[in-house]
This record gives sequence, structure tokens and C-alpha cells, in this order.
Amino acid sequence: MRKVVHIIPTLSFGGAEKFVVNLVNNSHNFQHEIIIFKDQQPLADLLEDKVNVHLVEKEGRISLGLFSKLEQKLRELDADIVHTNLFGADFWGRIAASRLDLPVITTEHNLNKQEIWAKSLIKRALKNYSKVYTSPSVAVQKYMNLNYGIEKENVEVIPHGLELSNFLHTEPFMYHIPLRFLILGRLVMQKGIDRAIEAFKAIEHKEWSLDIVGEGEEFKNIKRKIDKYDLNNRIRLWDPTKDVVSEYNSHDVVLIPSRWEGFGLVALEAMVAGRVVVASDVDGLSEFIEDEETGFLIETDDIVQNLIEKIEFVLEEKKRCREVAENARQYAKNNFGIDRMVKKYENLYRELC
Repeated sequence: MRKVVHIIPTLSFGGAEKFVVNLVNNSHNFQHEIIIFKDQQPLADLLEDKVNVHLVEKEGRISLGLFSKLEQKLRELDADIVHTNLFGADFWGRIAASRLDLPVITTEHNLNKQEIWAKSLIKRALKNYSKVYTSPSVAVQKYMNLNYGIEKENVEVIPHGLELSNFLHTEPFMYHIPLRFLILGRLVMQKGIDRAIEAFKAIEHKEWSLDIVGEGEEFKNIKRKIDKYDLNNRIRLWDPTKDVVSEYNSHDVVLIPSRWEGFGLVALEAMVAGRVVVASDVDGLSEFIEDEETGFLIETDDIVQNLIEKIEFVLEEKKRCREVAENARQYAKNNFGIDRMVKKYENLYRELC
């Protein structure tokens, strides 16, 4: 059986990391191994026993020695294909694989709007090091073309898939009072959590609660804004969790007020779990959420005011929200099962062998 070695900086909480875990757990026609650079791997607990994680430590910022260490590990693992995810893996992993004449598939997950110019330059310089590129959305495919010079026809769009059975046993949409809102993900500027807090401040007289689950560089700023608006009894911050199903099960509405979003895996999970999704009308999110049919999209021209209006609508329109939540669950079940995604990736692996 041919072996695919996935290289990704960590297995911490994030959409790219979840993608790798879902792919390797459900691919049965190839062997899979994972290489990480830092010993940050909470999601490793979700891996099947058949998948091993190998730590090849990156020492220092530049870490030129990492190329040789990766080459050695790829030889040890007897890799047939290398699959890279996120910048560190795209840089060190692709160069190491090229030295061994191994074919590389690279998945770009996001619109890297905060990426420094040097990283963009490196990606342009290394664009021919990958035999195949994939992206989870047309938005990311277009971004790769504009920013890295990768032709659209060289990028196969493969939307992320989910193990549906993990989410389908959640309780039906309940409509608790107060209505329970959830923001789940990395606490970074991209996710627009600051704008959600501003919106909830404007409607603090309504019956709602908000849980923010995650970690990241914006934690202190988010906490400061919650304190400033005196919303500590309504908005709570929680550490990230592997048990996302329990989070969906105990909430009614999932908010994704992102400034940009390559795909939006949390939105998809929430849809399968039968929750109401309120998300920014941007990029990958707009590709699988239909406004007022499978979720509620927020126009971005005056996003705080538009978010206020959407939240107020959700608070008032119980019947419509139940219909939208059910529509979303059926749509996601029919279109985003993990088998469809895995089949497409296995076909790409076969072409590379």
C-alpha cells in the first residue's frame, strides 16, 4: 500500500489541522503518517491507531537544519507522496521532498491577508515544487492565482468534508431562553469577534448569552472589550476543546463574523449539527451558505449594524430559524460527507504515484 506523509506545523486547534485528521482517519486505500514541527498536538487524540505522528523539531526561526532532518525522516518512513499544509510545511516540507524527488501535493486553506510579503514571495518562488494544488473553495483558488501566480487550472477545488455521524446525534434546535450563541475558533483578528461584541452591546436589553471558545493572540483584546462594555455576565471566554459536538449541542446559534474566511469548517459543522449559522457574507462562507435558506449571511458594508439586525431577527423569528436549521442540516448531509472528499484526494494520490 502506498504511503502519504502529511507535513503540518502542529496538530493544535484549527481548520487545517482538523482537515488532516479527518482525511487520514477516513482514507483506507493509502497508508498515512503525519510529521509536525512543534509538540503541540491536542488533536492527535482524535487520530485512529493506524496513524502515527512524528515530531521533527524546528529549532529557531530559520532552522536550516530542518531540511536535512525532514529528508531523513521521509526516508525512514519510506514516503511515496508528501502532502503539505500551512506555510512552514509548504516551505521546509516541499524543499525536503524535492531533494528526494518525491511528488508533493499542497493544500492552501485560507486567504492569507495578514501574510508578510516575504512569505508571499517564497510561495511564488516555490510554486513549481508542488505537482498538485488543492483548495477548499473557489475563493482560495482565486487568491492563490492572484497572490502566488498559480494558475487556476492547476488548483483543484475540493470542499472539506465531515464525518457526519459525529454531528447527527445532536439534539434538535431548541431555542433556549435566553438564546445561546456560540463563537468557536481561533481568537485572531480575522475572526471578527470584536465586531460581535460591539453588536451584542447594542442589544444587551435582549435575552441572550454568548460563549466564545478558543485561544489566540487576540484573547487580551477581546477580554478588554468585554470588560469595557461590562458584559462579563453575558459573554464568557472558554479554553478550546476537542469535544466540539458538545458545544454545538448546548448552543442554539453559531456566529462567524469573520473579516475573511477561506472555507469555514465551523459553519459546516454547525449546519450538520442542526444549528442556526449567522456568518459574514465573505469568500468561502458565501459558497455554501445560502442566505435565509441554509443560514443567515451578514453583508459586510456596515457589518456591526447588519449583525445587530440579523441577531435581532434570530431572536424573534423562532419558526423561521427552525426551518433554516433543518434546511442547513439536510443540505450539509447531502453535500459534505467525508467520503466524497476522501475519494477526490485518493484519486489525486493515485495520479501522483
